[in-house]
Amino acid sequence: WPDLPLSGAVSGNGSDIKADISALDVNILNGTVAGNGSVSWLPHISWSLNVHAAGLNPGIQWPEWQGLLNVTVHTSGQYGKGALTVKPSEVFAEGRLRDRLLKAQAKLSATDSELELSRLDVSSGKSRVSVSGTVSDAWSLKWKAQIGDAADLIPKVKGIIEGSGSLTGSRSYPVIKGNISGRALSYDNDSADNIRAVIDIDTKDERASLLDIRAANVVIGGQKINTVSLKSSGTGSAHSISMDAAMDRKRAALFITGGYKDRIWNGKLNNAVLDTGTFGAWSLREPASLSVSADKAGSGLLCLIRNASALCLQTSWDRDKGVKGRVSLTDFPLSTMKDIFPSSIEPEGNINGGGEIVYTPEGVMSGNVSLIMPSGKLYYRTDDERIDISRGKSRADIILDEKALDVQAEILFSDRGYIKGGMNLPGFMPGRTAAADQRITGHIAAELNNLDLIPLFAEKLHKTSGSVGAEIRIHGTLAETAITGDMTLQEGSADIPDLGLQLRDITLTLKGDERGKITVEGRLSSGSGHAAVYGTAELHKEKSPSAVLRIQGADFEAVKIPGTWIIISPYIDLRVEGTIVDFAGSLTIPKARLAPPDLSGAVLPSKDVVITDMPVSEKEAGWSVRGKLKLSLGDNVRFRGYGLTCRITGGIDLAEQPGTVTQGQGEFRIVEGKYKAYGQDLTIEKGRLLFVGPVDDPGLDIRAFRTIKDVTAGVNVQGTLKTPALHVYSVPAMDESDALSYMLFGRPMNRLSGSEGNQLYGAALSAGLSAGGFAAKKIGAAFGIEDIEIEKGEAPEQATLFIGKYLSPRLYLSYGIGLFEPVSTIRLRYDLTRRLQVQTEYGLESGGDIMYIIER
Repeated sequence: WPDLPLSGAVSGNGSDIKADISALDVNILNGTVAGNGSVSWLPHISWSLNVHAAGLNPGIQWPEWQGLLNVTVHTSGQYGKGALTVKPSEVFAEGRLRDRLLKAQAKLSATDSELELSRLDVSSGKSRVSVSGTVSDAWSLKWKAQIGDAADLIPKVKGIIEGSGSLTGSRSYPVIKGNISGRALSYDNDSADNIRAVIDIDTKDERASLLDIRAANVVIGGQKINTVSLKSSGTGSAHSISMDAAMDRKRAALFITGGYKDRIWNGKLNNAVLDTGTFGAWSLREPASLSVSADKAGSGLLCLIRNASALCLQTSWDRDKGVKGRVSLTDFPLSTMKDIFPSSIEPEGNINGGGEIVYTPEGVMSGNVSLIMPSGKLYYRTDDERIDISRGKSRADIILDEKALDVQAEILFSDRGYIKGGMNLPGFMPGRTAAADQRITGHIAAELNNLDLIPLFAEKLHKTSGSVGAEIRIHGTLAETAITGDMTLQEGSADIPDLGLQLRDITLTLKGDERGKITVEGRLSSGSGHAAVYGTAELHKEKSPSAVLRIQGADFEAVKIPGTWIIISPYIDLRVEGTIVDFAGSLTIPKARLAPPDLSGAVLPSKDVVITDMPVSEKEAGWSVRGKLKLSLGDNVRFRGYGLTCRITGGIDLAEQPGTVTQGQGEFRIVEGKYKAYGQDLTIEKGRLLFVGPVDDPGLDIRAFRTIKDVTAGVNVQGTLKTPALHVYSVPAMDESDALSYMLFGRPMNRLSGSEGNQLYGAALSAGLSAGGFAAKKIGAAFGIEDIEIEKGEAPEQATLFIGKYLSPRLYLSYGIGLFEPVSTIRLRYDLTRRLQVQTEYGLESGGDIMYIIER
């Protein structure tokens, strides 16, 4: 208000007993105030004023209340001999406020002993509030609210509110009554679907009072509460309080009785229920006493129990001594916390503990807490077995005093070793020391001589064993913590069934220094070979983790599963920076046996097929991989599958860049190759896969042949893997159809039987030979074939090759031969009209059909 800018003028005349105001002209809040009237001070103070304000914008001073208002005030009255009289006065306001129509009207009068509010009505947007009544030695006020949108009256609040009530009784001890309901209420991120409140309070305490509040679907701080209720009834000297709140799988409820006497409230917690969902349902063991006064407050021993478990708390507050509390936990079963463990773990045993805390009026905190787990067991389930892990006595102790915060903990395993650790923060006091100034020292020591739990965290690993020792030191400040020490894995072993591997002689050493650099050195064997990794890694708060590693090995068995056996000798340098991976080096495969399963029935999609909802690869999920790798095949890499038996040699240089298909330069060569097709063995004279770009579509340079007496027939394959081009040749030279016949059947086409001719026809079409259309026509003409089609079955191996011929203009005969199964089918079709046909079929299944053709 002192900063509210205004300017203006007042004109009139006066004397020593009164002043007459003829004109009032004031500029304020971007509007004007005009008025007239008179003021007297003798023989007593009196006034009669008429004021009109136009174009006022409260948003000039209060930004959330932008608007444009007009206000009119008529008032008169007097004050003399200690008595005040306000004659009936009126206030009118109208305009827009916060983009809503506003209208307000009030009419009142007053004396020394009474205020009469004849009318007070305020409407804004969809909302209206009204108050009327008198205030004298007693209250007699009534109010009513119909708020269609709470934002009409209060910024940021939304929802519908309805209510009515009264204020009666004596001036000193009023009786407050009201009924309020709300729907779809919200403020910022907090909300409630429904709220109901009943208020009937006698502050003189001559009768029982009632406060009953209920709400549904309440969201506070992101937590949803399905229902919540609070009810208090009775007098000040004898009343009860009940509260109940329910969430999904969770509930809290309590019932308190008590009374206020001689400035002290004494009560009793009669009942309490706490169901956290995860930790089960707890209830009050026995009633607990409560007391509150201006100088002291406290509770008796308050214990919640669940089966044999008990959680007890006792607190007190003294204005001069501060807060003191004690807590104890007895026989709390670890099985209660099964929901926070992985489903494969079954904990067994109990936790016991206790502690106390003191907080002085000067803000000094001290206390101690101890948790103890007696000996017990932990069970880990795999697909094949249930591992029994015996656990010795374990504990954790926390002590806070004026010297330091000290934390010590140890977990003992009866036959597996231990984990121990500690931390000390000298001079620590909550809320007093900045993280940058708070010193910290600590240590962690571990000795684990059985690693059969590793599959719990790495599901691909099985039958893990070995021992781990660690000595970690912590120092610095809370803001800049340095971790040094070392960790060693010795005599490790693990199986990877998915790859058929048995990893043995695993060793790994990690050593960290004060600069955050970790030296890495590891080694393992697989089969008759070995591999090693060594380098450094860095962990910093300011930047992403990084690592520089070298992987080197010889004759390492990388895969050993049915159909695939691969030995590798890697020499690869890796550099990792956050999610960016760079690599360079070589990978030699000296030995391999590849015999993939027969996928002859599989069909590749054509180029115009688009596959949606494909899973996102790791690269696409955030990793960026790039680098170069020289891939070399030794002299003992053999392949057997899809009719091909051979040895593969050669090598390619691979290049990887984010967002592109892996590129390759080089070639793989097929050596000592044999290929079986249509029951014949073809010798591979030359076989090369040429890489000069994307590795998924190499070039082809293949020549295979078969010699029958003095005739050599074969095929040349050129083009690429996705678009091969085949050409049949022969020595001596002959038609391509006869050359194909020699290659498949060992004799010319004119010496083939009818069924062999059909096979030859299908081979010419399905092989996609160069000039295959011409060859197929020639073969078809030689055997009287007019039509040919391949009809799919319910499974790929049920495909049938159909050849057909019109015996007359209306009679059509077709014969089907199974491409993969020895099944024959004869079909005879007769065209009754251009649209109506009758067809019969004889084969593995026989029947007849009447077909009607609809053309579009």
